[in-house]
Formats: sequence, C-alpha cells, structure tokens
Amino acid sequence: MVNLKKHLNSFLSALSPRVFSLIFIYYFSFFIIPFGLRLLSGHRVLLGELVVGVCISAGFAALSELAPTVIRQYLIVLLGFVLFLGSLAASLFTIAIVSEASMFTVLSILDTSGAEALEFIKVFFDGRVIIVLVLLVFPFFLIFFSKPTIRYTRSMTRLVVFVLVFLLPYPLIAVRNLRSDFVWSTLDYQFHLYIPLQPYSALADAFKYKNRLALFNKTRQVPDSIDRTETGVETIVVMIGESLTRHRMGVYGYCRDTTPFLSSRKDEFIIFSDVISRYPYTVPSIRAMITPGNDQPYSIIDAFQATRASVWWISNHPQIGVFESETSLLTESAENNVWVNPNHGGVSFNSIPSYDEDLLAPLKQALATGGPKLIFLHLQGSHAEYHRRYPDSLSVDHLSSLPPSLSERVSFHVNSYDLSVRYTDQVVEKVLELLKNQDAVLLFTSDHGEEVFQFGDFIGHGGDELTPAMSDVPFLVWFSPLVNQRNDLKEHFFTIKDQPLTLDSVFYLLVELGGLVLPEYDQNRNPLSGSFVVQERSVVDTRYADIEKAFTLKRSEYWCE
Repeated sequence: MVNLKKHLNSFLSALSPRVFSLIFIYYFSFFIIPFGLRLLSGHRVLLGELVVGVCISAGFAALSELAPTVIRQYLIVLLGFVLFLGSLAASLFTIAIVSEASMFTVLSILDTSGAEALEFIKVFFDGRVIIVLVLLVFPFFLIFFSKPTIRYTRSMTRLVVFVLVFLLPYPLIAVRNLRSDFVWSTLDYQFHLYIPLQPYSALADAFKYKNRLALFNKTRQVPDSIDRTETGVETIVVMIGESLTRHRMGVYGYCRDTTPFLSSRKDEFIIFSDVISRYPYTVPSIRAMITPGNDQPYSIIDAFQATRASVWWISNHPQIGVFESETSLLTESAENNVWVNPNHGGVSFNSIPSYDEDLLAPLKQALATGGPKLIFLHLQGSHAEYHRRYPDSLSVDHLSSLPPSLSERVSFHVNSYDLSVRYTDQVVEKVLELLKNQDAVLLFTSDHGEEVFQFGDFIGHGGDELTPAMSDVPFLVWFSPLVNQRNDLKEHFFTIKDQPLTLDSVFYLLVELGGLVLPEYDQNRNPLSGSFVVQERSVVDTRYADIEKAFTLKRSEYWCE
C-alpha cells in the first residue's frame, strides 16, 4: 500500500504545471484555435475531439520534455510548424466548405488547376482567414519571447505519464473497437479526431485513392467477348455539367426562367425526376458513371472501344491539376482526348476565359467521323466562380428580379449561378442542333449539384452539411427522329423516368443505348431490366432520406413571389 501511494504521488507530481505549462499551451493552441472556429461556425464538434486534443497536446509536451537537451528546442519548433500547417488547413476547410478535411475534398483540390484555385479563394476568402492566421502565429511568439527553460529530469515516471496521457482516449472508444486490429484502428481514429492532423490523414487517403486509380489503369482487363448488336445507337453524346443542381432549372420547376430552351422543348426529352449523385465531388462521381461499380477492372470507355467504336472525351476543364488531374487518369484510355481549356493547370491571375461553347468545334470533328461513337462533353458549367462561366451577353435582365430582402452578396451569387445555368441551356441547344439529323441520343446530367442559398445559408458542395441541392442532379435524355423510327428505346426509358436512381446507373444505360453485350453483366444494376433491384441511396456515408428530412424548407421557392 505504501509503495502504491508513493507511485501515485510520483504520477501526480509529474502532472504538475511543469508539464501542463507553457509548452502544453503552445501545442494546445494549435488544436483549440481550429476547434473554436468550428464551434463558432456552427460546425458539429465532438466531446471526444476536445478530450483527444488535451491528451495529445499533453503528450507532445511530455515528449518535448523527454527529448535530449540538444534537440529539444528544434523538436518544439518542428512539431509546432507541422501542427501550424495542419491547423491552418483545417481552419480553411471550415471557412470554405464548413467541413473537416476528407479524402474527397482533398482529391477535389488535387484535381483543381492553379487558376481554378485562385477563383475559389476569391469566392471564399474573408476576414476570418487573417484572424486565424494571426492566432496561429501567436504560439511561436509565445514560445520564442518567453524562452521557457525546460530542465526536467527524464525519469521513467514521466515516460509512463507520457504514454498513459497519450493513450487516455483509448478506453473511450475501446468498446466499439474490440477487434484483432484494435490498437492500429483505435490509434488511427484518435489521430483523426485530433484536428491539426486531419488534413495530413486526408492527404494520405487521397494519395492512396490516386494510387488505386493508377492501379486500375495498369490492371485494366477488358473482356474479349464484348459484342454490339444492331439495336445500338450510332452516336451517343453524354453531356456532364459541373455543379448543376436541378433545383435551379426552370425545366424542373424553378421559378426563374433559367432553361428557356429545355422548357420549350421538354416534350422531346425524357426528364428523370429523381436522380442523385452519391458524391458531391467530381472524381468519384465520374468514376461511378463510367465503371460497372462491382470491382470489374474496366470502364464504359473500354467496353465501347472493344467493339471498335470511337470514344471521345472532350473537356473544358484544365487537364493538369496540382499533380495530375484525377479525371484525366480516369479517362486517359479514350482514344480521343481533347482538352479545350487553355489554362493548363498553371497559376495565373489573368486566366483566359474558356466558355463551354468551345466544346462545339471538337464535337463537330467527332461527329464527322464514321461508325459508332461515344462522345463525352465535360462542361465547366456552374463551377465557382459562377460569374466567370458565361459571356457578357448574359445579364440579370434575362432573369426575374429577386426579393429586395436578400443581401447584396446573396443576390450576386444567386444571379451569377442562375445565369451560368442559363448559359448551359444555350450550349445544350447548340449541341442538339448538331445532332438533330443524326442517328443519335443525348444524355444530359451533372457530376453533382451545388448549394447556393436555397437550403442552407452558404454556397458550395461537399462538407459535413449535405443538402439536397448538392446531390439532386438533372437527368434528361433526348432521342433523334432517326433513332425513334427504328427502335423503341425511348419508350423503354420513359418507363423508368420516375424511378429513384443514382449516377451509378449511367454505365448500364449506356450499355443499353450502345447495344452492347457484356459477359458477367449484372442485370440487377440495370434500371431497364426487369430484375433491377432498387437499393437505399446514400450521399457519401449519409442516407439520402435523412438529408431530405433535414431540409424541408427550400428558400428559393420564395424568391419569385
């Protein structure tokens, strides 16, 4: 009992202000600043995050004490700099997209050109960034000007304290981690809760995903027995909009006339009423569209080219992002890759405007080639900054007025976004003009949607606060008169227009439109099949039904009263 009391006293003395002192405050500052920002921004925070923040900060303080004297100050500065960068990144995520760093948000950044990144900064930069930056620099001044003297003995007791304090959160999450990999899974979860390290964890996950994409390309195995029947449409054009939500399209009931062409010709289209994107990010959405989704190592591009059809990927996005565009990785197998955007990923304060009409010239070139063809048109669409997505010939005079109660900032973004949608409508009209005399079908959708003050009080997509506007995408199909004369594909598509679907169905619908016959074809995933299985839909890891329930008020319904 005496020995137990002695060890207990030694343990408590090690937890004296000498450990929880200036060094602890130094490390803890890098945690509490982004944590407080999330709290003030209405971000969902966890008690476990605060517990882990205290414990790991204390662990770093103890680790600094245990370090040899010759490297102690360098270790403090190095750890502080790493935490500074992580805290700054985490804070920027909170400010820009009301979210913590995740694999998909980091992938979106890696897939963004320098010019696009600058546009993004212009949209989301505000005074909070300066305040956070000043607060995060302050701990360095604290440690340098106070010059704390760390002359503690490196006793075994303090080493034990370091280990125990660092592992303190383990019992809090041990109950749901009773597996053979308990230690590693719990450690990973603990570091995920520690806010300054979240961006590093997300970056590591993003590179793992990137490597998986590269491996997918290297191990691509296209079945040898893919055939094409005579029922296949000769020319299939897939228009993929960018950040376009159907809630802001007149043809889907939006009160402002953002789609005059589509609305005037809606009887010629099959308008799907309930299609969502499972990811509010471009790369995973496009991957879901062009692959079978059942771990088969090939894409719809490979399948069409296996039948000697020509495949075109024509994009108005920069080909190169910070490292390499993940989209270009996915689509590099297309025999014809055309990137019309002149901003090839470089950082330019005077980036050259690139409007989606620039896609028409290579589209004409593709249509002039003979034989069956699959053509993808990847639009800039409604990518932020919205006002840079359409020419000056469009103005607010083309739209009905907004209520004067809306702030100048809200009105600017709402008008800019709606005009970008209207411009997309014009591009669809010009594409259809090129297809009207061909044996062709046009499928028009978007990679994901966008929140622009219609359900939430912010703009953007992704993050922790998912709204219906981020996932609800348009899905329209048009068949040329030549196609309607020789088959009943339009009637088949009409029967599923109100089916709850996801963009994962695009692969299977393209198989049907192309008349492809695939081995090991999963009819349960084909909406046109009688054996199609309707599955519960989710957006990232959140049930779509829960997102709908959480947002019952659509503000945009009152904008035109």
